[in-house]
Amino acid sequence: MTGALLRDNPVLMKHVRARLRLHRAIPWVAIVVILSALITYSAHTSGGPEAAFGLMLALQVFLLQLAGTAQVMASVSRARESGMLDFHRMSPQSAASVTLGFLLGAPILEYVLLACTAPFSLAVTIGYLGFSKWLVIFADLLIAALLYHAAAVLAGLVLPKSTSSPVLVIGVVLVLLPFLRLLTFLRPLMYLTLIPTVTAATSALSAGSPATAPLARTLPVFLTSLLHQIPVLLVFLLAASRKMQHEGTAPLSKLGALLAFTLVALLSLADASVPPEVLERGLFGEADSVSALPILCYTLLLVGMLLSAAVTPGANAFARGIRQARRLGRARPSRWSDRAPNWVAVGGLVAITLLAGAAGTRVIPAPVSLVRSGLWATATTAAAVAFFGLAYQSFGLWFRKHSAVYLTLLLFLVWGVPLLLGAILAASNSSPSAEPPLILAVSPLAGIAAAFAHGPWRDALPAAKTAFIASALLAACFAGLCWAAVRRAAKTAQARS
Repeated sequence: MTGALLRDNPVLMKHVRARLRLHRAIPWVAIVVILSALITYSAHTSGGPEAAFGLMLALQVFLLQLAGTAQVMASVSRARESGMLDFHRMSPQSAASVTLGFLLGAPILEYVLLACTAPFSLAVTIGYLGFSKWLVIFADLLIAALLYHAAAVLAGLVLPKSTSSPVLVIGVVLVLLPFLRLLTFLRPLMYLTLIPTVTAATSALSAGSPATAPLARTLPVFLTSLLHQIPVLLVFLLAASRKMQHEGTAPLSKLGALLAFTLVALLSLADASVPPEVLERGLFGEADSVSALPILCYTLLLVGMLLSAAVTPGANAFARGIRQARRLGRARPSRWSDRAPNWVAVGGLVAITLLAGAAGTRVIPAPVSLVRSGLWATATTAAAVAFFGLAYQSFGLWFRKHSAVYLTLLLFLVWGVPLLLGAILAASNSSPSAEPPLILAVSPLAGIAAAFAHGPWRDALPAAKTAFIASALLAACFAGLCWAAVRRAAKTAQARS
């Protein structure tokens, strides 16, 4: 099946013929080979191979993960803007075939350049880490690159057509570079990179173990990275294939979003409950078990917001669903339909958040005093996810194309203003022993962390309750507003049918 998708794939063949023409490929191959040879020469002439190993790995990451990702995103965006993507949709090709064509074809030159660096990389690494660790690092480099390329295909299908893809990719990388330590602290994000595998492969040397360490010493961390990267890769490919079928299709179905959120929750729980032997110490220093609870809540909040937005139909899609249901003799489309309101999905996201947070207070090693704080933070996270999902659906039906602007204004008022006001009040209070203003906890962005605070808030319970009450009131308010918006949009669609 996969072989047929690749052999008879015109999108893949088009990219191969276009990007591997001799007058385009040979100069880049020469540049990469010369750079790799210089790095290899420096590794054998200098006293320490660490610098050469880092330079070679940086070159490979730049070629495949940065330049390749930008090329994939630019290729999808160009095809979308020129209308060629609509031609592919009308052709007999399946959506999976077109997706694989862009995924593997757009960065084909970068894969060739990576292959050119492979012998030099082995020559640099084999005397420093050994063949087994070089193989593990190279495999993780390829799999992580596939993950980023799949994300680029999805971004090219979802982002506005006027987005400059290479500039966006390079900008994201440059913005994240200063926060590399923060990303190291966030385990779920870090396992989507090459960092854990490289750290595990090189940490044994710093402990004094021989360079020819067996594969088993690096295999567990490598497998842990695969357990994070492969499921996320499959989710991105599924979402990209759905968007490839039609411009107006939701990236994920409601059931797919719930399954993806369950996967994220399970991975986050597994990450938080495992002692971090090879990871650097993060924001909370040695109290890593304490910090794992708020990280779990923030991860669930961010991913829950993204997934609730991914399954929310716009006003036009909702109207088409109503008209289609009426033609079939039903008053409403199925609750699991892509064109139905996101109530079922939001309810499922809230339930999974509550279950994951409750499980986190039991499986994550933490003091008993933090169990109550974890439960309050979990409830706040669930209420914030419900509020965002219901507000996204309400504004999409009310304001249509301008919904994003008004939703941003709403989030600034209810989440941003309390943070700013609290920061102003805290700055105006010159007493070093004064507690932070309670208004900070109104925003879940600070309220979740406030539930675990011990130093700033002598008693974190009032802040935790304030955070939950504020988010719960907003969720309840928008539950009613969303129900009214759905009824109004349904009546309008029925009147026009």
